[in-house]
Amino acid sequence: MNRPLCFGLFLVASLSLAACTTSSGNEGAGAKVETDMRSTSGGLPLNLDTQGVNQSKDAGGFAVTSLGGQVYLPKQALTGLKDRVPLAEKSLTSEPGNLPALKVLAYNSLVAGNVEMAHSFVRIAEEKNGGLDDEGLNIRGAAFFFEGNDDAAMKNFQEASSRNSRNPLPNLNLGLLKQKRGNSIEALLHFKRAIAADSSNVLGYLHAANAAYTNKQYQVAASLLERGIGVAPGNALAVYNLGVVQHYGLRQEAKAKANFKKVIDAEDVSEGLRNLARGMLANVQREET
Repeated sequence: MNRPLCFGLFLVASLSLAACTTSSGNEGAGAKVETDMRSTSGGLPLNLDTQGVNQSKDAGGFAVTSLGGQVYLPKQALTGLKDRVPLAEKSLTSEPGNLPALKVLAYNSLVAGNVEMAHSFVRIAEEKNGGLDDEGLNIRGAAFFFEGNDDAAMKNFQEASSRNSRNPLPNLNLGLLKQKRGNSIEALLHFKRAIAADSSNVLGYLHAANAAYTNKQYQVAASLLERGIGVAPGNALAVYNLGVVQHYGLRQEAKAKANFKKVIDAEDVSEGLRNLARGMLANVQREET
């Protein structure tokens, strides 16, 4: 099954404003998944447009990339991918079971939208090497996801997680699948496991906070975001979301206003997020009058 895929730095989910939808405007290219402004928490949903997060500052030791705005893969695997493809193809002529080469070609197939070819390279890797490691299982899970086979994707992500609990990617992906199915309670468990695998990666805190917020666990969401800010001081997206939780969930208006002002005054922030913070600050101030 072939379909074109866009990939950006991180998972992208834009906010819809009022009756119309607009992108939050964070820099970088990537697929945007529009989300409705209504949420089970009764207020504005958290902003998961994490594409603008600065990877080098905020991601910790296990940098990740989202493919198609929906699935996480290791950033280093997609960096300079096209330049590594010819060498990988050459390696397979002399060593058909070369695992690193097969992974390069599988990643390249996913990026090109050729999911069937990605499956083929993963299948060869499995046959030639007597099974798959956690990275191979995560690749196959991503391929099944893009085919629309969520059950098979989940099975592979679960096996990848059990194979290597120190790899946060499978649990990030499991959390996304659970969230997609409306099961925010289980999603939160997987995002917490991703945090346990790599406590320095702010993405785990952002996703876990979103799941908790959806479950109306507002104090849990706030605590997760505060931990994320501790990991990545000055992370504008986490600060903005903390303000949303404080306003809509905890009704801590003074703290919410302070956090929205931090985002507005920050130097390293996209204009889209800055404008969202301006709008939220205006809303809070308007409600107070």
